[in-house]
Amino acid sequence: MRFELLTDGIYRLKVPFENIFTSVFALVEDNKCILLDSGCDERDVNQIIIPSLDTAGFVPQMMICSHLHSDHSGGMNALLKAFPKAKAGLFARNKYFDCETVHLSDGDLLSNRFRVLNLKGHTDDCLAVLDEKTSTLLSFDCLQLFGVGRYGTAFSDCGEYLKTLERVRDMRLEHIIASHEYVPCGSVAN
Repeated sequence: MRFELLTDGIYRLKVPFENIFTSVFALVEDNKCILLDSGCDERDVNQIIIPSLDTAGFVPQMMICSHLHSDHSGGMNALLKAFPKAKAGLFARNKYFDCETVHLSDGDLLSNRFRVLNLKGHTDDCLAVLDEKTSTLLSFDCLQLFGVGRYGTAFSDCGEYLKTLERVRDMRLEHIIASHEYVPCGSVAN
């Protein structure tokens, strides 16, 4: 498996997850790499993610979890062991990772062009990343349409989910890229 270029500086690796996939994204700017999400477990990290990073020549300086569901954060401790100089970042308080984490806030810039957004509803700690250069939103699980297969649409707070939908509706976006193939649009909407 390899990272595929989605748009300028945004790469995706599809990691098998049950009968679907979950995505690990790499944001690359000025030879620096930010890795977003970590697959389900150490096996995903050792057998899929690290070999794909090596093939692409990416060395993460920062690793961020979009939220703390295991298909997005389960491999984080294994990645942190493999890349001990990398920082870890998330919106939630760190109770899970074997390191100090950078607490992210809504609107923080990760680099010159990548901004994190707290798009609540699926979970309170759910984040998205806006690429201001290409008007691309990596929505992870923040926007679920009709869900994926047997999982359906999952949100912890309907009111917050509606606020997220309103916020995204008012953005001028060229692309929205999700972590899974959501019904009916799939994982990429243009």
